[in-house]
Amino acid sequence: MGGFFDPAQGRPALPVRLMVGLHYLKSLYNVSDEKVVSVFIENPYWQYFCGYEYFQYSIPCDPTSLVHWRKRFGEEGFELLLTETIEVAKRSGVLKPSSLSRVNIDTTVQEKAIEFPTDARLYHKMRRKLVKAAKSRGIDLRQSYERVGQKAFVMQGRYARASQAKRARRETRKLRIYLGPESFVILSESVRSQTANLRSCWIGLRRYFLRRKPTRTKCIACMLLRWSA
Repeated sequence: MGGFFDPAQGRPALPVRLMVGLHYLKSLYNVSDEKVVSVFIENPYWQYFCGYEYFQYSIPCDPTSLVHWRKRFGEEGFELLLTETIEVAKRSGVLKPSSLSRVNIDTTVQEKAIEFPTDARLYHKMRRKLVKAAKSRGIDLRQSYERVGQKAFVMQGRYARASQAKRARRETRKLRIYLGPESFVILSESVRSQTANLRSCWIGLRRYFLRRKPTRTKCIACMLLRWSA
């Protein structure tokens, strides 16, 4: 640790075992810096784990000290700490060398960024992709609806959350209207440039928007659309 801390400069550093122990407990129990310091006073097992032999009645450090210590230790220091932890486990017999030959990752409890494909979300996503595709192909749009489209999408989610169905449907209609002109512009340009992939996608999309009686079915064309140069 001598490469990361200089005892001859500045305020004397806190014990390394204390800081490493607090960071380990913070990561193990998924708590904040303030929480790990406050629980440290109440839990004698945490105090013993951090190197104290007698019960402590005051906080060992300010929560901001953990932040400064992480910045001071850096990524290189944490990699060294992880390496040393594995080596200690191997020397003590807790970890077998065969256990390191293969790593199994379980993601069943990992949070997934799954978005329910509502009409409003699909309209908004399609409009953004249309604007991006138009810019990449040099197509000038009279209006991109970036500001009003984002506002309508946010308000639709708020109205739906508040169970205000009539207002939510109104914002959904706005998003559908904002999407329509852009799809027709790029459809005409793709037909002119004989881009088969875009033309096949936009023909199905045009049929969807030109229905006299829109149904409640989702815009499958938005979900199955694939962008390729």
